[in-house]
This record gives sequence, structure tokens and C-alpha cells, in this order.
Amino acid sequence: MIAFANPLRSLAGDAAHLTELIKTIDGPIVLAGHSYGGAVITNVPAAAGDIVGLVFVAAFATNAGESPGEASSLVPGGTLAETIETVPLPDGGVDQYIAGLRPGSSTGAMGQSARHTVTKYQPTTGSA
Repeated sequence: MIAFANPLRSLAGDAAHLTELIKTIDGPIVLAGHSYGGAVITNVPAAAGDIVGLVFVAAFATNAGESPGEASSLVPGGTLAETIETVPLPDGGVDQYIAGLRPGSSTGAMGQSARHTVTKYQPTTGSA
């Protein structure tokens, strides 16, 4: 099992980083994502490797290119998009956080644990 250190910079960028990791793995791969990680694994091209399955654990199962904020706005009463906080970066870019979860806030450690898993699939043989 490989835990992908998701850079959490942009959906397209994070999916591109994961795609590069997947290209280095031989054999069948199962991608598992939690929360935002579901959107990331959805955006990995099928041709990146021998991807045999996607697992969504309390995750956004979005359409390719669709952000979690866009997906949550489709649900009546959804409030995720309203809670996104944009923070400017020194290089002119921006970071986005769920309000209260950015580093330095009292709950920032929760956001720091958003890592996702890449697993090389190893089928079992024989009977139990």
C-alpha cells in the first residue's frame, strides 16, 4: 500500500501528481479516496495505469473536472461552497480551505490529515 501525499493545491494539479505516481506502479491498482480525495481519484485518467477499481470512503464521487464545491451545490441545502475560505499565497496563487480547517487555526490539524491511499491490487487465490 502507498499513501499518496496529496499536495492539496488544486483538483487538476492534485490529480496530475497522483497520475504521475500511478505511472510508476506495475500491476493492478485500487485507488481509495476520502472526502476531497474522491474527486482527486475521479480525475486520474484510466490510461495512467492498471486501475482496477475506485473506492470512495465518505468521499465526493464527482464527474471528471467537477469540484466538490460544485457537486455539493447540486444538493438542496448543501453549504460546502459557502464555507470555502480563499487565502492568497506569496507567489500570487491562492489556497482554499474549509473555514476553520486551515493551518494555524484551532482545528487546522484536521485538514492536515487529508491524505489518500494507492493500493497495488493483489488478488487472492484458493478457497477459504
